[in-house]
Amino acid sequence: MTDDQKYDIYYGYAYSELCQSFYSRLDFVTTFVQLVGGSGAAAGVLSGSPALVGFSGVVLAICAAIGVAVQPSIKAYKHELSKCAFWEIRRKALEDFQGSALDVAIAQAQGASPIGIKTLEDPAYNRTLEMLGYSSGAVPLSRRQRWLRAMAL
Repeated sequence: MTDDQKYDIYYGYAYSELCQSFYSRLDFVTTFVQLVGGSGAAAGVLSGSPALVGFSGVVLAICAAIGVAVQPSIKAYKHELSKCAFWEIRRKALEDFQGSALDVAIAQAQGASPIGIKTLEDPAYNRTLEMLGYSSGAVPLSRRQRWLRAMAL
C-alpha cells in the first residue's frame, strides 16, 4: 500500500466518520427537541397558555423541517456505510491487496460515498494526519469548522 493509497483510505474513513457523527447528533437533537416541544405544547394546552402552545408549535415545525429537508438519520446511515467500506478496503490492503486493484477499490468507495459537509473537509484532513501519526501539517480551522468538528466529536 502506497502512502497516497493509505492517505485516501484514512481520509475517506475520517471524513465519513465526522459526517456520520454530525448527522447522528443532529438527528438526536431534533428528535429530543420535538419530544420536549410536544410536551410543552401539551402543557400549554392544559394550562391555557397560548404563548407556550405557539412557541412549541414553531419549535416543532422547525425541527420537522430539518428532519424532512436534511434527513439526518438517513445521511448518518449512508456515511456509516461509507466509513465501513473504507475500513474494509484497509483490511484488505493489510492482507496484501495492492496496486491497481487497490486503486480501483478506493475509487469505487469514493464514488459510492455520499456527499458530505464541505466544512468538515479540513477537520477530516487534520484527523487523517493524526491517524497516520503526523505531528505537523495540520491546517488551521475557522470558527465554523471548529464548531462543526466539536458537534461531530
